[in-house]
Amino acid sequence: MNLFTDWCNRIKNIDNLFKIQLPNVWSNGNVPVITWEPYLCSAAATPADVTRRAADGEYDAYLNAWADRLGAFVGGPDGVLGNADDRRAYVRMAHEMNGNWYPWSGNSTEYVRMWRRVRGAFVARNLTASRVQWIWAVNHEDVGGVAAESYYPGDAHVDWIGIDGYNWGSTQGWSSWKTPREVFDPMIARLRAATRALLSLTETASTSVREGGAADIAGKSAWIAQFFNYTQAAGVRMVIWFNEDKETDWGDASAAAATATRYTRAAASATRPTLPTARRSSRRACCQPTRPTRG
Repeated sequence: MNLFTDWCNRIKNIDNLFKIQLPNVWSNGNVPVITWEPYLCSAAATPADVTRRAADGEYDAYLNAWADRLGAFVGGPDGVLGNADDRRAYVRMAHEMNGNWYPWSGNSTEYVRMWRRVRGAFVARNLTASRVQWIWAVNHEDVGGVAAESYYPGDAHVDWIGIDGYNWGSTQGWSSWKTPREVFDPMIARLRAATRALLSLTETASTSVREGGAADIAGKSAWIAQFFNYTQAAGVRMVIWFNEDKETDWGDASAAAATATRYTRAAASATRPTLPTARRSSRRACCQPTRPTRG
């Protein structure tokens, strides 16, 4: 289960995440994926140089407190690491940095400095890969002129690489129906040249809208079947389906649901044993800008 949260230093927000959302996800039998966006409560309140400020330690008080709270969650009901009630989590921080729609995009040097500093605070608390694993997730194509590879913090600081990509069909003026291979193969090849870290597809879905604007539910169902066959052949170890009808009918609540469920269960057997797969994603409405038109 993928949760979206930001860097808003408000106790109500933080308590909601650590006292309600994460325990509920764990109780449901899932390992939470926390998509942790460096928004300071809103996009408007976030400075354009948020990565530099974070790298320089300006937000250390908040980040250290947040790391302590995650440590308490991972420690289980007794809050103590190293015994039978321990929990686990993934952290997907500052995703899609190779696009041009987030304030943490554009300066790869400061991004890498930020990533290493923030992750270091968790490692210092013994929140290592047996308990918390870090997912570095890019958009499936570069938008804005800075290559994804330049943002890579290094194998010593990343447990998983992730790619976000969608079949937009004909829902946008710039889009057309794409197979899973067409969406993901180019970026997978690029990242595999840089690292052998475990591979995840951390946001994905397909519309049912094909040429002419008509819904093709059978076509979407076939795409989902093709997608999960593709992930197994491509060595993908984790998949997160974007299960919300946002820009289009991304969700699997249509006739495609049975196909999505069947193939998601099959994919789970290929997931890294220490941390079970995350199944579905629901994007939080707050503080998430609408994905811009991209060429």
